[in-house]
Parts: sequence; C-alpha cells; structure tokens
Amino acid sequence: MKHLRLLQLALLITLPTAQSFGNDIPGDSCEPGPITRGFYFGATSSHFTGETCTQWGSRYGGNVGAYANYPLTSLLGLQLDLSYVSKGAQIEEAYDRDMVLIRETADVRLDYVQFAVLTRLGQPRSGFKDEYNFSPRLLGGFALNTRVKTRLRGLAEEWEHFFRDTELSLVFGGGFDHRVWGKRAVTFEFRFDLGLSDVSGDWKNNTARFLVGMTL
Repeated sequence: MKHLRLLQLALLITLPTAQSFGNDIPGDSCEPGPITRGFYFGATSSHFTGETCTQWGSRYGGNVGAYANYPLTSLLGLQLDLSYVSKGAQIEEAYDRDMVLIRETADVRLDYVQFAVLTRLGQPRSGFKDEYNFSPRLLGGFALNTRVKTRLRGLAEEWEHFFRDTELSLVFGGGFDHRVWGKRAVTFEFRFDLGLSDVSGDWKNNTARFLVGMTL
C-alpha cells in the first residue's frame, strides 16, 4: 500500500510539472506526436543490498523487451514497457541458514517478467532538425517484477522458497534514438532498477541495464 501511494504521488507531481515545462518552450506548439513502438535487448548487472548480504557480489544476465510510447505533448510521453529481465547475485562463499560453509561459490539467478509505467521526457519536435538524426530522452517511473524462474547454483533447493514472487522497483535512466531510415531508429539506453521492496529478508535487488533496440 505504501508503494502504491508513492506511485500515485510521483505521477501527480511529475506529469503536471513536465506539462508546464513543455508549455514554456518558445515556439513549441506542444502538439503530441504519433504513438511509437519498439523493442530492445541487452545486458544486466545486478546485486543484492541489505545489512545481512554484504558478501554478495554482482552477477550478469540478459534483458529483452518491448514498449509503446504514448505522447502527451511534444516533450512528454507515457511509456508502457514489458520485458523479461534476469536479476540476482553471486557470492564467493555460500553458507546455509545456520551459517555453515557449504560451498566456496554460489549463484542466485532470479528471472522476472517486468511491467513498467514510465514518464518519458524527450527533445521537443520543434527543436529537432532532420540533419541531426538523433533525439535524446530521459525516463523515470515504477515497475512491478513477477518472478517466473529461479536457478540456484551452490545452494540447497530450499533457498528458492526464501525469495518473494514479486518485487517493486524504481526505474530511471536515459538514452537516445539515432534515425537510420524513415521513422526507423536505433535506440541506445541505460536504465537502473532500484529495489524498493525486499526480495528475501531485508535484501533488495538493484540492477543496471545496458540496452540496444529499434523503433518499429
């Protein structure tokens, strides 16, 4: 409930502010452009944070997804995002629940289907020149992650039940589109998922994502 109220507050603050900012741009009509869709894929680097998981390090995985951006003005858009993202962490020394050393290395892979609602702040169309062929943007919002697969290496199978099925994260980042022909563009983007809810105990999962994609 606390996270839902936080989401509502963020939308109430962000949307009117960005709308006002767009209206203040000289020569910008603030007319929304067409709906854009695209897909992306890339690499992830994730790790656990929390007082009881200081020995855990980063693990690397993959990410693939698709999005639809609904322009509200020439500057602001609402982006709906659906992706499959691999998170988790690695540790050099693994212990059981009684803190008995069971293996020198261990790996926790947590795969999620992520649904994100993002505010997309981009360059106004009135300031975009065809010869530049690129358009930068910033992204920010919230994501619900539903765990669909767990892989444990170096740990007992019972550990799978210690991880929650869902988690909430704050997503923010930026990137740019480089137009290659017509309305088609290659996209480059960096995102960071900041864990808001615990995945196990007091552990949270933070993930950096490096993405490449294309608009359709």
